[in-house]
Amino acid sequence: LPPSPAPHVSETSLSRLVLLLKRLDIADMGQCDFLDRPAPESLMQALEDLDYLAALDDDGNLSEVGIIMSEFPLDPQLAKALIASCEFDCVEEMVSLAAMLTASPCFVPLSTHLEEAVALRRRALLHPSGDHFTLINIFNAFQQREYAGDEGWCRKHGVCAEALRLAGTVRAELLEVMRRIELPVSPPAFGSDANALNIQRALISGYFLKLWGCSNHLIPSRS
Repeated sequence: LPPSPAPHVSETSLSRLVLLLKRLDIADMGQCDFLDRPAPESLMQALEDLDYLAALDDDGNLSEVGIIMSEFPLDPQLAKALIASCEFDCVEEMVSLAAMLTASPCFVPLSTHLEEAVALRRRALLHPSGDHFTLINIFNAFQQREYAGDEGWCRKHGVCAEALRLAGTVRAELLEVMRRIELPVSPPAFGSDANALNIQRALISGYFLKLWGCSNHLIPSRS
């Protein structure tokens, strides 16, 4: 028999799972009846990551931030970045980005005979500040079409209309969560230098662990 693939739970970050178990007041995760039991070190890594994200208090229970993070159907890092966007006044942009990162990839493979023309039009959507900003750019451009879900525009730019429509649905759900738990939603300001800096600040608030080790001077903080 061919070797069986590794269980999904053993290959992915457990931070989201642990966050939800904490929300359910399941203290002893080692005793949970997992279908495929994750390695103890993976559970410990998830707890450590949540601690760095300020999702846990000194007793290992969910903090106020952790409770809010658990409300979002997102990875903890992305949820923390979205929460931070409330502080940095870039909620509209971050919620669009969160939706794009959660939905299916929006780029489609290019046909050989159309590759050059489509790539040229797609290049106009690229943002000089990087991929995250490009995703926001694409989502905004799609939403601003006269007819929502313009298939022709998507074909011309080599992007997937279905993925962008899904992102729109996810975005609406995230905004509904924010309104339900009474988080502030700042007005859109995409395109300004100040807004770009604020988006970067929000992203770093959630993804600073990925920077740890890139520099000897980067020390994670729970603040």
